[in-house]
Amino acid sequence: MMDPLVMGAFKIDARGGPEAGPVVLEWRGVCNEREPRQWLDPFLGRAISEAAGSGEIELHFEELEYGNSSMLASIIDFTQDALAKGLKLIFVFAPARRWQKLSFEALRVFDDGAGRLIFRSA
Repeated sequence: MMDPLVMGAFKIDARGGPEAGPVVLEWRGVCNEREPRQWLDPFLGRAISEAAGSGEIELHFEELEYGNSSMLASIIDFTQDALAKGLKLIFVFAPARRWQKLSFEALRVFDDGAGRLIFRSA
């Protein structure tokens, strides 16, 4: 089980894992850090490792008020890494938040039609 990631007004709670089913990451608050990769990339790398058993990561962004382009760059790299390792990713987002709708629609470019990249509206 992973510890939560907390950086100021930004938090990711994690649950699940090898024996407890899919890894679930619940994103909350505001991520407007200039260089979030230094702590976000290692955290997401651990999530990929934890999900090796279940083969699935579910990411919830409904309570994320804002994420800047630096955060989105980490999510893009994470998405590519997870898919390259054969993991299934489920993104749950709030399309009423315009920035989320635009960001997650852009991530669809990584969907190869194999059913491993799923987007759900909250």
